[in-house]
Amino acid sequence: MACQVIYTLNALTLLKAHDDPAYAALLGRADLSVVDGVGCAWALKRWTGKRVARVTGLELIDALCAQCAQAGLGVFLLGARPGVAERAAGHLCRKFPGLRVAGVLDGIWPVAQEAQAVAQVNASGAGLLLVALGQPRQEEFLDRQRENLQVRMGLGVGGCFDVLSGDLNPAPAWVRRAGWEWLFRLWQEPWRFRRVLSLPRFVFWVLSTKHL
Repeated sequence: MACQVIYTLNALTLLKAHDDPAYAALLGRADLSVVDGVGCAWALKRWTGKRVARVTGLELIDALCAQCAQAGLGVFLLGARPGVAERAAGHLCRKFPGLRVAGVLDGIWPVAQEAQAVAQVNASGAGLLLVALGQPRQEEFLDRQRENLQVRMGLGVGGCFDVLSGDLNPAPAWVRRAGWEWLFRLWQEPWRFRRVLSLPRFVFWVLSTKHL
């Protein structure tokens, strides 16, 4: 049985799906897509007239890890820079007593070497796989390997390990309520500014499109 796949969506995810039909089809094969970014929530409200609740990647990780700790399921952390996933795992274990980290594997690999990573995940016996390879790489990995992965659920988490590890500060509550996590992240990592340059095109696309 293929693992259940969850993706978190933001403005740049939607824009890439608009530009790349193959990526849009990939997102459509997810078992669940969660609205993470405020831009995505705004776009969906404009297109559908319905307010969509946001669930951030960090909130989703917390909810799933709490359930795993209660059910005795292991969690595998995959991706991110060397050492980051290990520190993120330590944070999760402290936050959720009883949580079992089944394994950690950091780094990013060519597609030809993915089978080795999948074998390590499967050998761990984990129930939940957190994949921090960045978008769109993490979604492409999960889509390619979902039939081979022997975990119950795979979740693309973007840069969440950087926050969980303590390498980046979490956004204050008022920033999260306002939906400005992306701006807070940009303040800590100015190199991300080049990604923000796509946002005006996203706004124009949303305003000029009546529906999906």
